[in-house]
Amino acid sequence: MDIADELRIREVVAAYGFAVDDRDWDALARVFTADAVVDFAGAGYAPIRGAAAIRHSYAHVMNHPEAHILTNLVLVPGANGAVTVRCKALYPRAGGVCGHGEYRLTVVRGQDGWRIARMVGRSGRPPSSW
Repeated sequence: MDIADELRIREVVAAYGFAVDDRDWDALARVFTADAVVDFAGAGYAPIRGAAAIRHSYAHVMNHPEAHILTNLVLVPGANGAVTVRCKALYPRAGGVCGHGEYRLTVVRGQDGWRIARMVGRSGRPPSSW
């Protein structure tokens, strides 16, 4: 992974946050792979499989905070070309409350560039075993 790849991976993570905060559900197609899996079991959601189901769940099922502030990204290249991204998240909500959590992403490079193939999100302090 070179610096250009690292920058593009960081960009797709940022694009995820902006897509959700802007409620731009069509932009999720530029963030996730067609067969992506989103796992927010800690928030009570069943795993969401596939780009169409992800878009639908984000638009019609999930309760989103005011903003996603994604920071402290750590990128770890894998043997198969995928990159694991670990990042912290702050979630400001109405009334001045701010939640926090962590994402673990698997990012892969395809014909359309880097995309998220798997996203696991946990609120609060994540368990030591992911």
